[in-house]
Amino acid sequence: MVSNSYNNLSSLGRSNPDPRAEKLQGIIDRGRVRVPQVLREIEEEFHKRQDVVVKPGALGFRVVDGENGSGREIRAYLPSMEDLGLSGFSRGQLLARAGLPVAYADKLLGLGEDELLLDNLNTMLDRTCKDGLLLRIVDDTARGVLSPAYRRMDAAPIYEGFISAAVAAGYVPYTGRVTDYRYTLSFVLPEVFQPRPDEFILMGLSITTSDYGSSALVLPMNALRITCLNLCMGLDVMRSVHVGRRFESTDDLVTLSNKTHDLDNSATASAVADAVESSVKMQAALRDRIHEAAQAGGVNISDEVRKLRSKGIRKDIAESIKTAYEGALPVEILPPEASKWRLSNAISYIANGSGLAADVSLDLQKAAMDVL
Repeated sequence: MVSNSYNNLSSLGRSNPDPRAEKLQGIIDRGRVRVPQVLREIEEEFHKRQDVVVKPGALGFRVVDGENGSGREIRAYLPSMEDLGLSGFSRGQLLARAGLPVAYADKLLGLGEDELLLDNLNTMLDRTCKDGLLLRIVDDTARGVLSPAYRRMDAAPIYEGFISAAVAAGYVPYTGRVTDYRYTLSFVLPEVFQPRPDEFILMGLSITTSDYGSSALVLPMNALRITCLNLCMGLDVMRSVHVGRRFESTDDLVTLSNKTHDLDNSATASAVADAVESSVKMQAALRDRIHEAAQAGGVNISDEVRKLRSKGIRKDIAESIKTAYEGALPVEILPPEASKWRLSNAISYIANGSGLAADVSLDLQKAAMDVL
């Protein structure tokens, strides 16, 4: 295995600059712009967010026609808010809390049985959620439908601590995203790892969390293929959970202030910093996995597609991954030999597609690491 620092790459010759060095510098330059943008987006969303704890009797629903022919959809209303949208994610949370299968709800909507669906929803929420629901609202949309026991953290200070610790450990910013229900930042070490002569990889670390019930605070390790920017993400360095006391009230509707949610984040931030520092030593184990995965053979693509489907990856996406893996794509896109490393990159390649929702892309990046 060969590892060269960015400084070594830069000194390979000014008259014939190494394209890997140019690619790496571009990654660093874009990261220095993108990561602060994402941090600002996280801060802005936190300050816009409103938490409302509502008892089932004070929460109403209606069925309306979706915009742009998107089909019929469930919308909510509160005494203080006439029209409250649901994201696709929070809609699933609502139905799960009521104990109603999504397929059943969709069937009733398709049959025009609006009253039957709403009667089921109201009756089951009254039976299963007597303590109420916590609605996490951003811009007139309930982005999360949670238990009143769920308590939010202000992610921005923790992410700022992650950035400081990452820079101190030698990482540089790569990218980040604010999705419908997750936040993520990714950093990389500015060192090129070569598991074989034609492979140039950067190792890295991310931080991901969700204030909408999708993910605990995790620090997954990364591997980024320089030539195509295929990224896989996984192998958690640290895992935390949302904590907090259960909110109890006899009132039907309670709006929680930011002060109610004010947590002492210092312990979490300290644990994040310790994990970042430890992650540099753990990169060696990930390098070994990639080196082993880059060896030819050992993949039954039909079995791997079935595994992806069992993880909830849509059929069309799984088939696109199979097509990419079996196709004759150039080495700049995928490693040439049939291997787990090629499969991992095929998944990451599809994850980079412009037509995918950001959360689907993140799920695929994790699936790409799972292959390794």
